[in-house]
Amino acid sequence: MNRIRRSDIPEFYCPIEVEVNQYTDLAEKHSLQWVEKFGLIPGGGKEYQALRAAKAAWCVGYTHPDASVDDLYLMSDWIIWAFTYDDVCDASELGKNPEQLSLRHNQLVDALNSADVTAQEDNFLQALQDIRQRLMQRTSKEWVERFAYDVEQQVQGYVWEATNRLEKITPDLSTYVTLRPYPLAVFPCFDLTWVSKDIPASSKFLKHIYVQKMTVMAGNYIGWTNDILGVNRELEEGNPHNIVMALQKEYNLSLQAALEQAVQRCNAEMKAFLHLESHLPSFGGAEDVSLQDYVKGLRSWMRGHFDWYSQTRRYSF
Repeated sequence: MNRIRRSDIPEFYCPIEVEVNQYTDLAEKHSLQWVEKFGLIPGGGKEYQALRAAKAAWCVGYTHPDASVDDLYLMSDWIIWAFTYDDVCDASELGKNPEQLSLRHNQLVDALNSADVTAQEDNFLQALQDIRQRLMQRTSKEWVERFAYDVEQQVQGYVWEATNRLEKITPDLSTYVTLRPYPLAVFPCFDLTWVSKDIPASSKFLKHIYVQKMTVMAGNYIGWTNDILGVNRELEEGNPHNIVMALQKEYNLSLQAALEQAVQRCNAEMKAFLHLESHLPSFGGAEDVSLQDYVKGLRSWMRGHFDWYSQTRRYSF
């Protein structure tokens, strides 16, 4: 089996600087206790140790340097939920059973759209309901509904991946690029970022084409850097959901050539993002303040997610 060494990866273009949130250590402790509270994985075992090594809260700490401690707790719990559930969808037999996965996902979506938080046998349902309840206390109905919608698309992305595994399909490049951000949970993560920055869901700038395209570009950059830096994990698992493998198949490339082209795509996406940023129009007054926070959030995600790889062992080389 081919394996990529860190020295094989070309240099990424990322002229953005961010700092780590001062409450990150606290969020790490909180979220590990939260995982134990809801029994998402057995405490003390191999899965739990792997989760500790992933340092999920540091992903949030790097991408939200200015968030309050309570917002950081909420986002860290969400990330750790997404990590643990993604592992279930990737590594278990459930990850090759799209029909069964769809049934479970319907329950998750119902949990997010229900006003009542009730006891459930499924630990992931209980934990997701806890996140929803806290989100309802933190923000507007509109942001809660948008978060629920984006999680629904996320879990639909898991079904797409499960179908590919079952049928042994390596997706074509266009399909992969279009759908990649959804199972990665990029858009629910963004929603929580805007909540933490108190950006109104009714902001006019959210409908501007530049802002919408920059959001997609940020999602692409995050997804593709995730793929490139985590390619060995996918190679070991035989998981076809990686931009490197999609490029390799599309253009009949060697693994190294596909890797280099993937980095080129990342760098081009970053440059396009910065170009649009420099040409954003003014929306006036409070809208411009919120827009500045929104763009700062995207920038922090693009750089912070990249920096998090220096901490995590989730995708170790």
